[in-house]
Amino acid sequence: MAQKIAKALAVLASGLPNPYDESTDYFRAFSTSFAVDSPINEATLRVALKIGARYHLDITDLGVLGEGYGDPEESFYRVLQSAMNATLGETKLVFARAKGVVRVRMWILGRAATGGLAGLRTETTET
Repeated sequence: MAQKIAKALAVLASGLPNPYDESTDYFRAFSTSFAVDSPINEATLRVALKIGARYHLDITDLGVLGEGYGDPEESFYRVLQSAMNATLGETKLVFARAKGVVRVRMWILGRAATGGLAGLRTETTET
């Protein structure tokens, strides 16, 4: 189920630039296995996302996606976030950062009801 949700979200996000990025990076579908009863925290995400010890994870609740980006894109972000909230629980914004890394991996993800994590993955340029 997580994989199907991720693919559907990628269709909704098609052509939308990453609103957290200094350059223009786009979203790709993301899903991985994740136990239904496992907490979403740094330790569990590090394993699920295959992130090494060099990287620090910044994990926050998703908040309002694309807020202040401007219309018409902002309305598309609202639709994308509504779809995520309707199909996923515990939606999060996750960055994997490390000293000297300018191209930072980023996910917007949540827990599928049947297990697994689903969402979108991209990169951000941070200088």
